[in-house]
Amino acid sequence: MSVNRVVLSGRLTADPELRETSTGKSVATFTIAVQKKGKPREGEPTADFLRITTWGHSAKYVHDYLLKGRLVACDGRIQTRRWQDQAGQNRESMEIVADNVYALDRRRDVGPKKQDDDYDPFAEEAS
Repeated sequence: MSVNRVVLSGRLTADPELRETSTGKSVATFTIAVQKKGKPREGEPTADFLRITTWGHSAKYVHDYLLKGRLVACDGRIQTRRWQDQAGQNRESMEIVADNVYALDRRRDVGPKKQDDDYDPFAEEAS
């Protein structure tokens, strides 16, 4: 028996990107920074940056309500993608396909994000 299940929490490194497939399915992609446990060694990064993909209603939620800096949790599975680039080289990458994405902090407003949204998730932590 094998299990492919992952649960992560971290902060979005940029606003999510939303697109539609040729069949009309919504897909959102974003990256989260996940803090590493323990004291970092010199020159070693203090976080892992993981690419997340989500589909359907979750994709629309992520795009409409989440912004760079928001603290989120997601659960899903690890997936490997293989393709051939324009030069004919075989490529491979791993990504997390999230079944569920949850906001773990609160925004000041309650509606979908706006273009001029100036939400700063660190402002409340600093005070």
